[in-house]
Amino acid sequence: EFYFYIYSLLGDPAMEIWTAPPRPLVVETPSAIPAGSSSLEIRVFAEDGTTPVPDARVGVTRGGQLVGAAFTDADGFASVLAPIPPGETALRVTVTGTGLLPRRTEIAVESTPILALDAIELVDDGTVGSVGNGDGIPNPGETIALRVGLRNQGPDMIAAAAATLEALWGAEVIGAQTSYPGVQAGDRTDPESPFLIRIAETAEDGMTPRFRLRVVEDGTESTAGFQIDVVAPALVRRAHTLAGDAVLDPGETTDLTVALENGGRRTASDLQAVLRSETPALASVIEATASYGTIDVGESAEPATSFRIRAADDAPIGQGAVFTLTTTTGEGYVAQISFTVPIGSVDYRAPLGPDAYGYWAYDSADTDYPDGAPLYDWISCSTAYGGSGTRLDLHDNTEVVVDLPFPFVYYGKSYDALLVADNGWASFDLTDDFDYYNWSIPNTYGNGALLAPFWDNLDPDKKHDGVLVGDGIYVWNDADQHRFVVEWSRLGNLFSQHDDEDRQDYDDLQTFELVLFDPVYYPTPTGDGIIRFQYKQVVNNDTERMFATVGIENETEDIGLEYSYANAYAAAAAPLSAGLAIEFSTIPARYQPFHLLDVTARREGGGVRLLWEPCDARPRGGYRIYRSADSEARRPVVGRVPGTATTFLDVSVDAADRYRYWIGSTDPVGYETVFGPFGSDGGASLPRELALRAGPPNPSVTFATLEYAVPADGPAKLVIYDATGRAVRTLVDGPVPAGAWTATWNGDDDAGERLPSGIYFARLEAGSQRRTAKLTRIR
Repeated sequence: EFYFYIYSLLGDPAMEIWTAPPRPLVVETPSAIPAGSSSLEIRVFAEDGTTPVPDARVGVTRGGQLVGAAFTDADGFASVLAPIPPGETALRVTVTGTGLLPRRTEIAVESTPILALDAIELVDDGTVGSVGNGDGIPNPGETIALRVGLRNQGPDMIAAAAATLEALWGAEVIGAQTSYPGVQAGDRTDPESPFLIRIAETAEDGMTPRFRLRVVEDGTESTAGFQIDVVAPALVRRAHTLAGDAVLDPGETTDLTVALENGGRRTASDLQAVLRSETPALASVIEATASYGTIDVGESAEPATSFRIRAADDAPIGQGAVFTLTTTTGEGYVAQISFTVPIGSVDYRAPLGPDAYGYWAYDSADTDYPDGAPLYDWISCSTAYGGSGTRLDLHDNTEVVVDLPFPFVYYGKSYDALLVADNGWASFDLTDDFDYYNWSIPNTYGNGALLAPFWDNLDPDKKHDGVLVGDGIYVWNDADQHRFVVEWSRLGNLFSQHDDEDRQDYDDLQTFELVLFDPVYYPTPTGDGIIRFQYKQVVNNDTERMFATVGIENETEDIGLEYSYANAYAAAAAPLSAGLAIEFSTIPARYQPFHLLDVTARREGGGVRLLWEPCDARPRGGYRIYRSADSEARRPVVGRVPGTATTFLDVSVDAADRYRYWIGSTDPVGYETVFGPFGSDGGASLPRELALRAGPPNPSVTFATLEYAVPADGPAKLVIYDATGRAVRTLVDGPVPAGAWTATWNGDDDAGERLPSGIYFARLEAGSQRRTAKLTRIR
């Protein structure tokens, strides 16, 4: 019943929820205002009377009717446009705002003679200093002459007056001074020269620039306020499409078409557009300009030609490449439209993140990101299973504080102690804010500075027939490897789907660990420490309370990375399973897919010998060789090649025949990437001449592919030169069998140093023949 009433109250849309005591206000208003005024100026301060309060809502009513409203600016100032006709009823001013104690005050209305606003004429036909299209309507980019008429509302004649115009926002005043001749009671007077204002080219449709007019007559000053309505096109992105498979993969160059719609009140004529990348590390613009012609009100259009963009070779899958489209009409209206194009298609092989601070989550399936992806390497701490750790005295729903052997930086703050809980989480926040329920991340429930490898309602005291079925929680300082480990060993959920009386075994006991790496020995760009979660045995089966929570969050509990909650996983997260490792770090993601270098296929001993060189030393699960003859589909060759091998001899073929080969490489979690085809020409159909071409990707960031053909057995040389003609890398130098081959260049010179961006040339020499190919390298 208690919760029913609480939730009913919280769900009432008329109820204001206060998160802190409301702050009192000081409101400055004039004690009286002349009838016929058109604006009211109000200041709002904090309780001290000097600190301005921005973003307060100021409402003005008269006789129960709203006559004007405005928000205070950074100086606590609000200019309320409020027409005040004659009458004795006072104005009521109400000031409210988030976290503010509402304040009310009244302003008397007096019958004081003033020059009041009467009529405003807009001129944009090129006369009296104006520049525009002559329609009398404010449009972006126009210079407008304003003839502001004033009426004498007093009983007597008013002598000549001087006036100054000030823009409160939305426009620029370039001619601010004018004068008015004397005017009889009840009559109107027009300025001797108009004011001049300029509307920005970027002014949006429906924008209402505001102005304050100060009038001085015989030493008496009065103010009036007014606004004008800008009419413009309102261009929005209706859709954007990519050519081909509609996915921008790393290293891919593709056409981009952006459809625009005009939701404004003015036609966008002779519309031109320029595309700019806001994230050049992820994607660049190759062809940046396009023409849309004319887009009428309510209509949409695509450009006559598409833009062309290219994703960086190392752009992480799942990240968003941000582009800005700057549009300009023939009349000078300028608008900017930003949108995001995702890189690739996200699945469990992409990293998760980053969060707002900069932490990424890499799991052991992210093998295309070798800078951050962890390898599962179980560290046993439990003394019952051969470890050297210390068992913590933890029971159901308890926690203990342990000292760290090294300072650990987490979300920019250094800590020297860790609170460890039995329920599969730890925290650098040592306060006793225990919650046996697990929640989503980030969340204000429970401790901040949270590390949650498997936050669930676990029970170290779980027994069967009076016998403890699990093990416990252990810590170990691995001084040799500069890491600190917390292991939750063989713990059961408090409630399990297998809790039957006759059960003799427990195959759902959870064994997982948290590893903290000393930032001194494992540096990151931000100085924050690296955290790893590892799972030896895990069954996410707590259906009673949203399964388990996996992730991290900062101390203030407003930033974090949620890997899994309620058995729902982020798109980039691999499901929890035995042998999984998850590593959290601020090392930026760089897509570096595994590839092969210097693949060759040659006749040897009555068969065909394949040789290859991996691009780096990252672990491989193994290789699978595929083959086809002529136009046949490829089929696997009998035999499996270990992940450490770099050669394979196919003895099941006739070396005199022609074959094509593919090499499939599996990563440690079983995902296979297939490379090829690579040719074995045998004794037939040899290339007729020396040939060399640059294969994709070109331009390249991580590696460039060179496809070359040699017409006869013999020595050959393939060398990379920079733009000055200096040889920087030798790829091939020695005997090469006749046939078609592929070489790969990773962008390093012969000394292993990374070369800068620029134009390079590959030159192939065999006998007296030479061939050259141009390469472009981008970093």
